[in-house]
Amino acid sequence: MKICFGCFEQYDDSFNICPHCGYAEGTEPELATYMRPGAILNERYVIGRALGHGGFSVTYLAWDALLLHKVAIKEYLPSEYATRRPGESRLTIFSGKEGEYFQFGKEKFLDEAKRLSAFQNEAGIVHVYDCFSANETAYLVMEYLDGITLSEYLKKEAAVSPQGRLAPEEAISMLTPVMLSLQRVHDSGMIHRDIAPDNIMLLKDGGVRLIDFGAARHAVHDCGKSMTVIIKDGYSPEEQYNSHSVQGPAADVYALSATLYQMITGITPPGAIERGETPERIIQQFHLEALAAWFADWGAEAMLLGCTHFPYLKDTLAAQTTLPLIDPAEEMVVMLNRQNN
Repeated sequence: MKICFGCFEQYDDSFNICPHCGYAEGTEPELATYMRPGAILNERYVIGRALGHGGFSVTYLAWDALLLHKVAIKEYLPSEYATRRPGESRLTIFSGKEGEYFQFGKEKFLDEAKRLSAFQNEAGIVHVYDCFSANETAYLVMEYLDGITLSEYLKKEAAVSPQGRLAPEEAISMLTPVMLSLQRVHDSGMIHRDIAPDNIMLLKDGGVRLIDFGAARHAVHDCGKSMTVIIKDGYSPEEQYNSHSVQGPAADVYALSATLYQMITGITPPGAIERGETPERIIQQFHLEALAAWFADWGAEAMLLGCTHFPYLKDTLAAQTTLPLIDPAEEMVVMLNRQNN
């Protein structure tokens, strides 16, 4: 029997293509810098196909030969500072400043992985099992999530619904595990900084996970400390457009609020900078009358959180609903608890 590096299911030796997932035996990595399927890490993990990549890392499907289950492994691989020769596992680190930046990022990668491993019991964020150094770089072992992103789910909903939106009850229920777990992350001093529908996974078993903490940083209160600029248009608050701005948990609350708004309206919020420049046009774009009606019908003040982060919408919304506006500085989980009590 053969083992498929596309899904790690077994299939008959007479086949060259996996009957379970369609992965062809001998398929080359998408990029030459990726590890080859079949490579062994830490004498325990068998590398499979690449699941996705970002500017600083690539994530592989893998098999844990000790516990006999699938996992996802993220490799620290910033293409600006390092490369890999085809067929090799070991990275080649660039010299000079690039090498220094690589080492600094590697240390932060491992530090954040260790911190995230403390949240294995949180239902709303991806679970981290292990982290280690090898091949001149660092690796993070996570649970393998079998499902689709919220972004993919919303696209499917839009294909069958002209409005392309979810009922408020469904949206708030879907995001509640993420809100509750994010509160614990914030309590530890970390912020995610990249919350959006494409970083929320909806699992086949009904679970929901916030993923991709690659942009995560400790909350910075010292204006003299700069942070890497991470922008996701429509979801990133204004302070993330400036590397020297103070960033804290409010940035995540803003992004999750924007996600919630997109779910219940079918409209992606405009960018923070764009919204500040053209308030009149944005108010019209947001379809405030319909939005206020949905809020009033549902009657939950927590649903107003997203709009309180859009300052030009406050007065218009207040004139169309008797529900109290919420202070946007409050944590979302606090408001959920208030509603439930």
